[in-house]
Amino acid sequence: MELKSTDKIKISGRVTLDILDKVQKNTNVLVSLCNLKGGQIPGKIYHYSATKKPIIFILDGTEKEKTQIKKYFEKYNRYYFCEKNVESISQV
Repeated sequence: MELKSTDKIKISGRVTLDILDKVQKNTNVLVSLCNLKGGQIPGKIYHYSATKKPIIFILDGTEKEKTQIKKYFEKYNRYYFCEKNVESISQV
């Protein structure tokens, strides 16, 4: 998959923790993308949850996996859920 930066979104490869920390300090919203299959909770969601920033949770996997993850996290009233497609992400 090839992603391109826009005037509002910067796409970069892997970066060091120092660079990541600087970027996150200047970021308004954090985005977490679920795994394609398996229903595992991405580890970064716990890191993001330690901030006070809004978090967009892009769901992926089977319907059962997406439902389980959403059910677990929606009780905290701080995540914005969407499907992994342009229409759903645009509505968040």
